[in-house]
Amino acid sequence: MKTLAISILAVLSASLLTAAEPVLTQQERDHAIQLLRDSEMEFLNLTSGLSDAQWTYKPAPDRWSVGETAEHIVLAEGLLF
Repeated sequence: MKTLAISILAVLSASLLTAAEPVLTQQERDHAIQLLRDSEMEFLNLTSGLSDAQWTYKPAPDRWSVGETAEHIVLAEGLLF
């Protein structure tokens, strides 16, 4: 998942930093969208089977639970796009 997320960020960052106007080809755009869809499915598959205890478990008081981390990812992604 980490590799997929890095790939998505690299594709999107490169497209944003190289020009003021969008310059993605349709093929590049389709590929980036597919990476986002794949990442979403992987995220949902990895979190959907967790129990309440797993979802809320914190390894230390100053660490985030899986649920808090998932919420952060969803909210941050919404702000990016």
